[in-house]
Amino acid sequence: MKTLFAAVSAIGLLASTPAFAQTSATGEVLLSATVDKACGVGNHKSGAASDAAWDQADISVNLANANGQFAGQTFTNRSFGNVWCNGAANVTLSVGALTSTSSSADTSSFTNRFDVVVVTDAGVYVGAGQDATLSTVGEASGVKSLTGATGGAFETGLRAFGGADSIQVVADPSNRRAVAGDYNGYVRFTATAI
Repeated sequence: MKTLFAAVSAIGLLASTPAFAQTSATGEVLLSATVDKACGVGNHKSGAASDAAWDQADISVNLANANGQFAGQTFTNRSFGNVWCNGAANVTLSVGALTSTSSSADTSSFTNRFDVVVVTDAGVYVGAGQDATLSTVGEASGVKSLTGATGGAFETGLRAFGGADSIQVVADPSNRRAVAGDYNGYVRFTATAI
């Protein structure tokens, strides 16, 4: 009788154990996020807003000496600041000659345009390589631009121009005097998310 009772007890234990018992289980909450495309000008990843060795200020050029003529001037160690995009972007480098709306009928003696030549490492962003040259010389519009697409996210860093880069305001080749008035030109780095 003891043997029969032990056998019945063993069968009862087997019946109370689930047939497909698991040794682990997982509950799950999936996370997802979307990051919008964006470009901006701001602090480098290090947090620094500027580099003391590089000047981000606008340039004021004195276009006339005591004789009313301009000998040309070159500026180095200039920076666009830190331009960044969090994805691929179309990038355009542009330079615009210094021009004035003032004019003179005597165009043989006076000019209201001074060309600008830029040499910049930022040319790598438009596929033109380091030390790319943009020049308004010979450009009827007074503007020269280069455009290219980046392969992905980028930031230019604090020293957007690089060690050998320069902005040169060119003397008039005919040595004409500058017409009195306000002159405006630019060097521009534009990034647009794509």
